Amino acid sequence: MTRQRSCNGGEIGDSGCAGPFVEFVNCNGHNCPSWSSWSSWSPCSASCDEGVVTRRRSCEGGNIGDLGCNGAIKDTLRCIELNITLPTCYVWEEWSDWSSCNRTCGGGFKSRSRECRMNNVN
Repeated sequence: MTRQRSCNGGEIGDSGCAGPFVEFVNCNGHNCPSWSSWSSWSPCSASCDEGVVTRRRSCEGGNIGDLGCNGAIKDTLRCIELNITLPTCYVWEEWSDWSSCNRTCGGGFKSRSRECRMNNVN
């Protein structure tokens, strides 16, 4: 905040016009809004194939969108961008049909099978 005064009919410093003609006083001394530091990255969202990691930050002393708090509150990357490599996901195929019984009498058995294949996540 600033205020000024003038010396009517004289010069600043003349008798009666001693002292400063401008005064200053501090105002709005609170901190401007600003982003906090980013949080640590979250664990990868997947245990195999591809996942993502996220981190967050908050606006301190204001609201998102205020001067000093423009931009994203959340940051997301693919795990591989942070050199986090995950194993390939595998899934079971459907069961095959049951085979014929291996015996015609006396207690035999039937069988069926299935295969484990690489999961196509894309």
